[in-house]
Amino acid sequence: MTTTNAQQEPARKPNKPTARRKTAAKPTRKSLLIKALSKAKPVTAARLATSLSLQPHSVRAAISGLRKEGLVVETIKSQSGGPASYRIVPQAAESAKQGNDA
Repeated sequence: MTTTNAQQEPARKPNKPTARRKTAAKPTRKSLLIKALSKAKPVTAARLATSLSLQPHSVRAAISGLRKEGLVVETIKSQSGGPASYRIVPQAAESAKQGNDA
């Protein structure tokens, strides 16, 4: 009696997806920037650049991006001619969040 290939091979089990480890999401530079600017004390672009491993001009560009998204970022110019400091205005941040939820 002759057999076909289908009869000779054992049935294969379907591939099971492998389990992946759940890892905590690494915070983005944007989220770290928002967190730093949300504090009560204003911070300079140079200090943000150091903490985020960016260039100061990249920090200022990211701040512009936050403004385009609707956050109100206050620029505080130094009286003595030093570097400007930045912070997110708390009331404006809350109203922007509420406006996006509606």
